[in-house]
Amino acid sequence: MITAVLIVKNATLTSISTFHDLISNEIPTILGSWNFEFKIFKINPIFIQLLQDSAANSNSNQDFQIYLNQQKNKIMFTLNLSYLNNKIITVINKTFMVFNHYNSQNLPYSNSNPNQTSFESDFHAEKNDNQGISQYTDGGSQIDSDEVNQNLTLLGCSNGGTDSIDSIITNRLSSNWALRQTIVGKGGNSYYLTTIDDNPNSLQNCSMKSIFKIRTANCFSHGNFRGFLIEINYHNDSSNIQNQTEVQRKNQEQNDLTTIKNLLNKLNFPVVDDSDHKFFYQKLNSGKSNYHADLANQYINALS
Repeated sequence: MITAVLIVKNATLTSISTFHDLISNEIPTILGSWNFEFKIFKINPIFIQLLQDSAANSNSNQDFQIYLNQQKNKIMFTLNLSYLNNKIITVINKTFMVFNHYNSQNLPYSNSNPNQTSFESDFHAEKNDNQGISQYTDGGSQIDSDEVNQNLTLLGCSNGGTDSIDSIITNRLSSNWALRQTIVGKGGNSYYLTTIDDNPNSLQNCSMKSIFKIRTANCFSHGNFRGFLIEINYHNDSSNIQNQTEVQRKNQEQNDLTTIKNLLNKLNFPVVDDSDHKFFYQKLNSGKSNYHADLANQYINALS
């Protein structure tokens, strides 16, 4: 599966309406409404000043000075997508983590930990790898994500609280991180398209045996319209990336991107290189693919 995000800054009501009409003509499966919240945090200058004062008083070595300089320009992004069951993706310096919180009342308690609280919060850190529980996909994975998170909670990977990581950063870590901008996606629509006929004029005939999940939202920051966002997840059943060589995998990805662009062209939102249309498909780590990491990186490029 490959993901891509298109942001159209000056989209008009007419062009947005035409987009939805063209999709509706294909009789897609409606996946329902959705929304997102994207936040940008910068390291708090007060925190940097405290570090500088500490360094001056303790005659810190050169390594600490290098560390201090690195902290000054550090930026953190958080992305909360409603369709990911309130998982929050956090990215700092090309390293990402996926946080979530679970109600443990439905978990099978183990004898080794009988005194768990009624709500548990578990998280897993994925540092640009593609192993184990990092093999998530939208709405499921090769490993049952709910089962993975339940097991993590039972093993003690929990902070014992009910707050989301977004709330913790804003309310408890404000001395370290200062919120600079919040962008929200409202009025979200989502569609599921598959190849079902041989009509050459059909949108669904962009590629045989293909599945598209298309999500759209109007983006706002401080009440001002920031653009029309289109997120596309594309899966081609005819390819098996795991059994491909590196060259074959790259060629397949380029073919998949071409398929996505062709679909957008048919939906009246062509992928053109100008200041109004911005198309992003880049991975967070160019050498490895991860659904959460790559999607977050595309949102970061589109909205920051």
